[in-house]
Amino acid sequence: MDGAALFLGSIYFWLALLAAIVVVWTIAAWRGAAIIKWLEKKAGEHAEKRMPPSNEPVFKRRIARRVRWLRIKDWWKHKNWRKSLADNLIRPLIVIAMFAASLALIEAFGIPLEDLGDRIRDAVSDTEDSQKAVQLRGQTVLIVLGIPLAFVLWWFRDMHVRNTLDNQRKDVNLKEFQEIQMRAAGAMDEKLPEDARRSLQVAATHQLAGFLKGEYGESFRRPAWELLRARLQESSQRVGYPAIRAWLNEWREADPSGQMPASELSAEIYKAKSAIEMDSTGKAQREVVRDEWRAIFGRHLPLPNTVFDGINLPEKTLIASRDLSRCSFIGANLWGTHLEGANLQYAHLEGAFLTLAHLEGAYLWEGHLEGANLTLAHLEGANLGSAHLEGANLGSAHLEGTNLGDAHLEGAYLWEAHLEGANLGGAHLEGADLRDAHLEGADLWHAHLEGANLRGAHLEGADLWDAHLDEETQLTGAVFDDKTAFANDWPYLSDEEKAKARARWIERGIVHADTLKDDGEDA
Repeated sequence: MDGAALFLGSIYFWLALLAAIVVVWTIAAWRGAAIIKWLEKKAGEHAEKRMPPSNEPVFKRRIARRVRWLRIKDWWKHKNWRKSLADNLIRPLIVIAMFAASLALIEAFGIPLEDLGDRIRDAVSDTEDSQKAVQLRGQTVLIVLGIPLAFVLWWFRDMHVRNTLDNQRKDVNLKEFQEIQMRAAGAMDEKLPEDARRSLQVAATHQLAGFLKGEYGESFRRPAWELLRARLQESSQRVGYPAIRAWLNEWREADPSGQMPASELSAEIYKAKSAIEMDSTGKAQREVVRDEWRAIFGRHLPLPNTVFDGINLPEKTLIASRDLSRCSFIGANLWGTHLEGANLQYAHLEGAFLTLAHLEGAYLWEGHLEGANLTLAHLEGANLGSAHLEGANLGSAHLEGTNLGDAHLEGAYLWEAHLEGANLGGAHLEGADLRDAHLEGADLWHAHLEGANLRGAHLEGADLWDAHLDEETQLTGAVFDDKTAFANDWPYLSDEEKAKARARWIERGIVHADTLKDDGEDA
């Protein structure tokens, strides 16, 4: 193959590659949502079958892969990657365009592209020492090597100019940031009317968004965040969210004889939340968190001990795997939020709205979720050891493989909740609503079930040894099987000992699974 054919072949190859990229890009844009939905469905089906919470190492890897996928999706959908690509590729594209234009000019001047490769080769390899040949070789070398070298020199000069401009902007941005800080903190001339000061403070709070995102340089991100989190804490105290926490502490320490039933906590917390009126500055601070959650909950800013009371995050907000220990989300709206693998140790989520939230593998040790709404929430593999869920609504929540050892679930609403294989050893379930709940294989050793409603609950294979019952515990229609353990060392007990251990449960209405099967066949 000669030089001209090789040259033309390379041009055709790059044109074909560019056409293929355009076609794939068009199909992805047209059917992208459907393709992603199909992939997620297949991945979900595979995960449920092969990566259950009971296999902890595999389950953790599954959650980590899922979080990475969600981040890629979010980046693709919301990140201004088009601008980033344009900023980095515009110069090389200009060079390629200039090269193509040069080829067009050569063609226009009557030099066929088929002959161009041969001419360049002849010019470089010609050994003739005539003045014309030397001049031709010099021009060829200048064209082949000079243009790329000139481009590289221009590139470095452009970078130098940009850095100089950035340094000049930093001085201007620093002065502007100092002014915005003062306004956002409310430090303004008292001679101004109160309404004007409040309006300026709201405007300055929203101006912090640019600094949080790093639009004015990375050095401003941390100071802007520390100012915002300080204002959030002050706002929470000012409008009264800590009063809910204080009231719950008083309720917990009150005399049991006069203590409000745990089942009524949710309604009381809801009333307390409804009575809180957010002022304009507090509202602006929470709007900044809502709008700039990607910058705030990213990897660059510290989050522990931050107060997010009353925050209203968009659905499917992605803050998985983040350290949110000791954070406060009292009364927050976290509908559908992705918190997989998040560290929520000692976090306060009293009265939070967590419907459809993803908390798979989350660490909620001693977390406070009193009165929280966890309907349809995903808590597979989560650690809720010693957590407080008094009055929480966990209706139809998924809690397979969840560790709820010693957790406080007094008065919790767990109707049809999935607790297969959950560790509920020593858990406080006094007055909890567990109707039709799935507790197959669950560990209820030493669990407190006084006053609990377990009508129709599935207890096949559950460990019920030393579980605490009282006269108000309801077990009508609850189902057990031969694997359900009602005493210690259950497999080694005689039939007589097993019958004796089951007696107090059967008296309350619990039935064997085979009995239900026989009744169904007779019917």
